Amino acid sequence: MDLAQNPYESPTASVHQTIPRTACHPDWRWMAWMVQAFSWICLLAIFFSGHNAGWRLTIHGLCDIPIAGTQSVLQRPLIALLIATLPTLVVSVAFLPLYRRRDPSSTTTGMNFVFLLLGSVLGILTASLFDPV
Repeated sequence: MDLAQNPYESPTASVHQTIPRTACHPDWRWMAWMVQAFSWICLLAIFFSGHNAGWRLTIHGLCDIPIAGTQSVLQRPLIALLIATLPTLVVSVAFLPLYRRRDPSSTTTGMNFVFLLLGSVLGILTASLFDPV
């Protein structure tokens, strides 16, 4: 019996040797987009919740920085999109080492849940930092 035909023989190369160094589990990409979209929707809900003259970054009373006014129709959605990158970056960069060089066929259900939960909490927390003028 030839050893190359033996189904019980251990593989000569490990999974980590066959996966490129820059590869990332596919779940990481769609979850980063989901956190970005959820954060943006939370900020849009806050920015378009009423007919206000503008919005200020107050951080629950710690500062008072004007952010968005009524000068442009595109200003509020674009500012919300830019601000929504903060929670996305924090969660994505924190979880990137866990998804790096991982076998794409492996399940990551627990990590996915924590990733999306933390991203949702940070998105809501970021949206709560703004008050109407």
